[in-house]
Amino acid sequence: MLLFGLISAAMNWSFYEALHRLPLGVAVTIEFTGPLAVAVAGSRRLLDGLWVLLAGAGVVLLALRGGHHGIHAAGLVLALVAAACWAMYILLSQRVGRTFAQLDGLAIALGVGTLVVLPAGIIQGGDALLLPHVVAAVSVSPCSPR
Repeated sequence: MLLFGLISAAMNWSFYEALHRLPLGVAVTIEFTGPLAVAVAGSRRLLDGLWVLLAGAGVVLLALRGGHHGIHAAGLVLALVAAACWAMYILLSQRVGRTFAQLDGLAIALGVGTLVVLPAGIIQGGDALLLPHVVAAVSVSPCSPR
């Protein structure tokens, strides 16, 4: 559960950090290579190799669209970290799903992930977390207990 929560936190953190440095389409495309790698690893058909090559070419074209303008090396690394974490998330979710009833494992893992990123969120949010409209939004969110 700890590993699943840590991977979940790392996946989301690295993706959102990548978005600060890359265009949305590029970040999403690169992150999608994680699930693609899992699918390819589980595939046994030769034709799937062609689809992988086409998907890889699409990633390169999106990353290079318009030259290197708007492409940041740290953003590419962060998007690749998010991709690797998404691949691990998929594999771990299968194991957690077999171990825990219903969505209990996911709920525990998300709690762990929240605790991991909470200090960074508080530091980054700073005094803004105390603004009345922010507090009001949290208190009426659909996820708040009633």
